[in-house]
Formats: sequence, structure tokens, C-alpha cells
Amino acid sequence: MGVRANDRTGLSALLDHWAEAAQPWTVRTRARLGAAWRAACCSARETAAPEFLRSAAERLAARLPHRRSLAVKILLVGIVFAVVPVIVYDRFDEADSEKTTLLLKAAREQGRLIATYLEPTLREGPSSLPRIEGALQPLSSENLNIRVLFRPSAAIGNSGFYYVGASPPQSIGYLKSELSKLIGLGVLARLSSSCHRNQTVGIRHAVGHGPEQLITAITPVAVFDGCWLILTSYSQAEFLESSSIGRPYWQAPEIQFASLLYFGAAVFIIIVLLRIRRSLRAFRSTAIAIGRGHSDKSFAAQNPNPDLTDVAEEFDAMVRRIGLLSFSVERSPIAVAIADSAWQLEYTNPAYEALAGRSRDELLGHDLRETVFDSLSDDAWDEICRRVTGGDTWQGELRTQSRGGRIRWTEVSLYCLAARRGGTERFVCIQEDVSERKRILQDLVAAKDRAESLNRMKSNFVARMSHEFRTPLNAILGFSEVISKQVLGPCSEPRYVEYAGHVHSSGTHLLSLINDVLDLSKLESGKETLDPEPLDLSMLIAEAVVLVTPDAEKAGVALDVDDRLEGRPVTGDRRALKQVLLNLLSNGVRYTPAGGRVAVTTEARDGEVRLRVSDTGCGIEESEIPRLCEPYERAGTAYVRKTQGTGLGLPIVKRLVELHKGTFRIDSALGEGTTVEIVLPGQPAAAAPRLAIA
Repeated sequence: MGVRANDRTGLSALLDHWAEAAQPWTVRTRARLGAAWRAACCSARETAAPEFLRSAAERLAARLPHRRSLAVKILLVGIVFAVVPVIVYDRFDEADSEKTTLLLKAAREQGRLIATYLEPTLREGPSSLPRIEGALQPLSSENLNIRVLFRPSAAIGNSGFYYVGASPPQSIGYLKSELSKLIGLGVLARLSSSCHRNQTVGIRHAVGHGPEQLITAITPVAVFDGCWLILTSYSQAEFLESSSIGRPYWQAPEIQFASLLYFGAAVFIIIVLLRIRRSLRAFRSTAIAIGRGHSDKSFAAQNPNPDLTDVAEEFDAMVRRIGLLSFSVERSPIAVAIADSAWQLEYTNPAYEALAGRSRDELLGHDLRETVFDSLSDDAWDEICRRVTGGDTWQGELRTQSRGGRIRWTEVSLYCLAARRGGTERFVCIQEDVSERKRILQDLVAAKDRAESLNRMKSNFVARMSHEFRTPLNAILGFSEVISKQVLGPCSEPRYVEYAGHVHSSGTHLLSLINDVLDLSKLESGKETLDPEPLDLSMLIAEAVVLVTPDAEKAGVALDVDDRLEGRPVTGDRRALKQVLLNLLSNGVRYTPAGGRVAVTTEARDGEVRLRVSDTGCGIEESEIPRLCEPYERAGTAYVRKTQGTGLGLPIVKRLVELHKGTFRIDSALGEGTTVEIVLPGQPAAAAPRLAIA
């Protein structure tokens, strides 16, 4: 049972008196300790504590200084551990003091559990302490009006005594069900109202023999005002020795040892928590300083707790990374700005301020669109906002104008930082001034256009002049051939015939050069068109070999053909592919010494046709191969310089092969020869006719 709410005054007086008894403490300490005792009682029995105990704890909190509240709470926890379970019993009415006081005890008689009672007599004992004497008597079986005034709320011991008051004195009887609930719970004694305040009462009896005598006793901690009784778990009859009976509770050696132990534990906990509190304060101050831009602060230097060394080092490493990132952004030539969810600028780096032509104070709080996207229409800006808020990154080039009127081209990236831990989203805008790069690009485009225009003019000029050269050249070739062959009759001077042959040979070379220039001009101008058709590549190779054979025999070079196509056709332009074959065979014969060999190999593999023309000529260095694919470029070997050539054959071959969607590759080694490989798309094989099965 709890204490009734109307007993607020009595409990307060009791606690205040208990605090006064703890001499030689100072008055201030006693006042706080009395309040601490109230809070301890409330904490020990929070579920059953009355309202006035909770109010006493509140008064305690109001008395203690705020900055020491944590330490005091820990001290109170130690006190509670030392005194729990604290048991506060119900208070007697004033009328109860006149009623008969009994001590009840369970006993066995012939193996049967019975109830006995003791009607105590208060007498003066040793050291002027009162003692109770009396003989145990079995309760009568009469159904008398027995009222249990209170019962303990926790086990006190195994003595089996209980306090019971009955009115009138002769109405002592069987307790029935009430007694069965009390048996084995503990001992409680309420003496008479003659017990004075601050008097510690010892209840004991001389050790006797026989079940009719009181054979055990208890020592309550204190009886105050004849009304209140506060016991602890250490107030057990079996625990206390005879030397402890009659002494105050706090003078018991066991209690003093336990109190010192709990007090030491409380002090240790206070010290640990204070060290942690200092570390947390250092962490808080460092975090605030970093948030205000002081990235040079160190938590490890201010941390007094060695147990948090790892945390301090990791925190400082994080701060260094943040400082490095902040330094990089501040010194970056790339403009960076951060806007809030309403597109209002929250941060700008110096590069952004220089790009906008405004100071940071002028930019912060302004709309991002005004400083970057002012040249866009409302629809375009709404589309950008929709994409960015949806999680996409927007990139593009914008034309902006600074406050001074300078026009700039900037490359802009805009993306969204998602909100975290209940925050709001942020938008990051990164700008790079590309005005100079754009100007250079425009200059390059203009220069390219001019170069292409000049190249077209050159090609047109060369083509026009080549046509003009071919007309008189054909006449020269024709007349020189007539004279060299003496078609109109024998010539009187043989040297004239020889001279005419030289003229015809030189004219033929010049005509070949003019034809190559015309072909290259067409290819460069894009005017060369193909007339693709299914072709028999083997037949084209045979025709080209026949045309090159006279020059090969004259140079003493053998021609070999290894054809493995087996009649598989290719799709291409007849004139263009024949020109490719003639150029490759002519180069092989021209740059191969006498006694050498030029071989043509063909094969079909993986749906493609592969053509290789290899020779055993002088070869070229690997570093010169890319240069030979450019017009008018020739190898630098001495043998090549002695032969005639324009440097147009391989460039024409490369461009014609690329027009056929083929590939062109050269493998060569100086002094070993050269191999040119061409890969062309093959003609899909015709499906075999299906046979009808009857």
C-alpha cells in the first residue's frame, strides 16, 4: 500500500528531520540531501509513488544548480542502490495508537501450520532502549473483527512476525485468509506512541527455549513521531548481529562499506561522464567553427579523452578533406554557384563573381536565372527546371552579358542535390567561360572554309588545265607514234625515228600523270561516282596483268597470280577496281629490281574478298607508310628516287577502296619488299535451288 496524499506534511517533516540527523553536515548540504532522499524514494517505487513524492523530486531539481544536475543525478542513483528497496508503510490514524498492538507469527503444531500472536509489553532495556517481551499464544478460532492495518510491500526477512492491530483488545481471533497472505513475508513492528522522534528502537528478547517465547527480533532503521517507519533490505533480523541491535542504521559496518563502494562507483561515473562531456564540448565547438568557415580547427588538439583518439583523427581527416575541397573550389577557374530550393543563390566562388561582374554580397539572395539564364525564354527555363528537379543534369552553352556589357559564351552544367535528413534540395550551377575557345573554334572553321575553297579552286584549275593539256598532248602522241613506226614511209634519217620514240614515251608518261591528277581531283572534290555491279575479280586481275606484262618483261620482273576466288563475284565499279589493280601492279614492277617477283593472291573468307599484291622490291621504312598515303609523297630511299613516279598512285588506290567500303593496309620492311592488302565486301552467294520432292 502507498502513502495517502493527505500525509504530505508528515513525510516532509520526516525527511527534513532525517537530513538534520546526518551531522556534522552543513545546513545547505542537509537541505539538498533531504530533497535527494525524496527523489530516491520516488525513483525506487515510481509505479506506486504518490503525487507528493514526485513533487518532492521536482523541488529537489529546482534546488540544485543546473550545471551540476548530471553529477547529482548520478550521486542519487548511488544512494538509491545503497538503500533500496525503500519501503514506506501506511500511517496509523490517531485512534489506532489506543488499540491493542500484536505481533503475529506462523508456527507449526503437530505438523499443522497455525497462527500465534504476541501481545508485547514495552519495557526499558539495556542502554535505555525499549524492548518488547511477551509469550506466543495461539489465536482463537473465534470469528473476531480483525483489521490488518498495514503489511510490508517486500520481503523483510524470514522471522515470520507481522504487525496487526485489533479493536477492541479482546477481539483477537483467527486471521483466516488474511493470515495466509502474510505468512512468510517478514517482520514489522509498530510500537506505541510513546516512541519518540529520532529514537532508534531495538526489538529483541533474551534467547529462551520453547515455542512460547519470542526467539528473534528486528531492528528498524528509524521510528519517527510514533507514526512513520522506514526500513531497508539490510534491516533483517537474520542479517544483524546482536552488536548491531540498537545502533543507527548508517553505523553498521556493512552499510558503511556498501555506501563507500557505491559512492566510489558514483564518483567514477561522474568523472567518466565529465570527460565525455568535455570531449563533446570540444567536438561541438570544432564543428561550429568549421561551419563558420574556420577549416583549420582540429578536434584532436582539443580532445582531452584518449578513448576518442580514433574518432578525433577521423574527424580531423574529414575536416582536412573538406578544407581541401573548399580550397579547390575557391581557387578554381571554373565558376561554381549553389542555389536553394527557390533558386536563390546561397554560395558563389570568386570565379563566379568575376564572370557575373558582381561581388558576393550582391549575388547572394538573387535568383539564379537572373545571373545565368536571363537569355532564355520562359518555356526554355521551365523545361530546364523540370529536367533538373527530376534528377537529370542539364548541359549547354549560353550567351551571357555581364554588368559591364561584355558578351561571354559559357558552358553551363546544372544539377540537383537531393535533400537529406529532412533538409531541402539544392541546385549546383557550374559555368566555364568558353568565349576564347569559341573564338578560336570560329577562326578554325573560317580557316577551314577558306582552305577548302582554295583547294576547290586548285582542283578546278588543275582539272581545267589538265583537259587543256590532254588535247595537244594526244596530237603529239599520235604524230610521234606515226613517225616512230614510219607509217607514211621510211625516214631518211634513223635518228629522227629514235627521237620520235622518245617523244612518244615522254608523252605517254605525261598523259598518265595528267590522268592521275584528274582522278585525284575528282576524288577530293567528291565528284567521283561509282557504278557498282557484280564483277568477276579474277577476270579483272587477268586483264591488268596483260597490260602490265610488257613493262614487267622489260624490267626483268616476274608476275605470279594465285587466284582462290573460284569465280565468286564482288560488287564494285569496273573502271575503279581495274585502276586499283593497275596502280598496285605498276608500283610493284617499278620498285622491284631485275630478277624480282610480283605476286597477286586472292581468297574469299568470312564473306569478304581479300586481294594481296606483294613484291620483293626495295621496301620502305615502317615510319614512312602513313606519309605515302598522302598525295605527292614518295619514299626517301635511293632506289625510289631513281625511278619515275608522282606519288599519286597509293592515295588514289586508298580513296577508291574506301569508296567501295573496303579497307586498305600496307606492310613493308626496308630491303625485303612490300605487301598491299585490300579487303572488299563480297557478293552474297546465291541460294541453291530447292528440289521438289514428289
